[in-house]
Amino acid sequence: MNLLDKKLRFGAFVLALTLFISCEETGDFGLDDDDISPVDFFSETIDVTSAVLLIDSIPSDDTQTLLVGNISNNDFGTTEARAFAKLNLNRSSLVPLFEDVVLDSVQMNIRFNYIHNPEQNVIDLTLREVATGQILDIENYLTTSDQPTLKRVEFGGPLVEIGRQTFAVEDLDSTYVLDINSEWATTLFELLKANDPIVVNQGSFESTFFGGLAFISGPSSTGAFGIEATTFAEGETAVAANLVFYFSQTASNGTSSVGFQHALTFGNAKHFYTLTTDRTGADTEIVEDSEIAYEPPSGLRYIQEGNAIVTKLDISAFGDFSEANPDVTINFGEMTIGPLEERPAENGSPPNELVLYLTDSKNTLIPDRGAFRGVQRDATNQLGSSATITMIYDSETNSYKSSLTSFLQAYHAGSFQRNELILFTTNMDSSLDGMVLDPDNIKIKIFYSQLK
Repeated sequence: MNLLDKKLRFGAFVLALTLFISCEETGDFGLDDDDISPVDFFSETIDVTSAVLLIDSIPSDDTQTLLVGNISNNDFGTTEARAFAKLNLNRSSLVPLFEDVVLDSVQMNIRFNYIHNPEQNVIDLTLREVATGQILDIENYLTTSDQPTLKRVEFGGPLVEIGRQTFAVEDLDSTYVLDINSEWATTLFELLKANDPIVVNQGSFESTFFGGLAFISGPSSTGAFGIEATTFAEGETAVAANLVFYFSQTASNGTSSVGFQHALTFGNAKHFYTLTTDRTGADTEIVEDSEIAYEPPSGLRYIQEGNAIVTKLDISAFGDFSEANPDVTINFGEMTIGPLEERPAENGSPPNELVLYLTDSKNTLIPDRGAFRGVQRDATNQLGSSATITMIYDSETNSYKSSLTSFLQAYHAGSFQRNELILFTTNMDSSLDGMVLDPDNIKIKIFYSQLK
């Protein structure tokens, strides 16, 4: 066979495969019985079975988002989020305080980076004080961790309230200002002015005076929110999520009174949030314990961020196909999730991305060098863990789709075979959004060829 014959035959193969995939037909693809093509093309839908799991180890500390607020819906029940953070005194950056210093005002600057439901955008935010020694730098906090003890004005008395304000969160680009209790602020400022040993350094400040902040939503709140816990930009000035003291005193040259400010920050200190959830009466009420595969009575499948409800997939039917068809060539394979079940806005928005992790009979994520084992993208090493497939949400089709070609090719070849997968999300630690899907709308379709 000369070079021209090879090019023509290869071109016919590519054209036939392209047309075949676009038409999604099975069997001989538009080729007459006397066609000289050496291969037949086929497609097949692989059965995928599924269940619902609860993952119990979602870290919530030192994330960019502190979840605060409440949600309630029929699918997932009720959840209350509370956030906690140490406060960095930043003592070394404080200017010397003179005798004539005057505290003008104190405020907390907050920016939100998440709204569960834009139609429920009111947060009644209370800042309370955490008792000393309750937030530990060495602790790994999870969404299910115990909440730290809050400080009281006196034994048996009311909780210390540092500030409280109600916001209508209209967007995620604005800075919201919460006024701080003047008595609490004055006490701390006078200690700083006196250079009291209690506030001479961060260690003594935390151990003897201030254990941290508690962000708690009050009864007027209508939803759940994410407080930005890292440095954010405001115009050309870098501003941190912080508590700022504004004061004035005589300038160093002694000629006039000058305004100063000093910021205590929590984005660069230990911070975390906890979730308290009650699924009584919800469609996912059956989901109680981790590492157990559940099939909810509704027959539907669920994913909820924050509370770590995920959907487990079993693709062992592809193993049956591979065993029955060892000599075929897998040309292309894709997974489709959706269309999703329609749900009210109180569920939040569908996650932007789904991640396809691996699991096994233990029904847990499989750690691998700081990451988790997952199905790897096409043209990457399927034994790795750094290129896990992400399935992007398509709002027009209300679904997710991704190629699994390399994974299925490796599976069929016998070099990497895994039957059990988990549908996870990229925002599991920073959102309370959820989605519901019909298991019949979870599909794998393969396109393959076979020599005649």
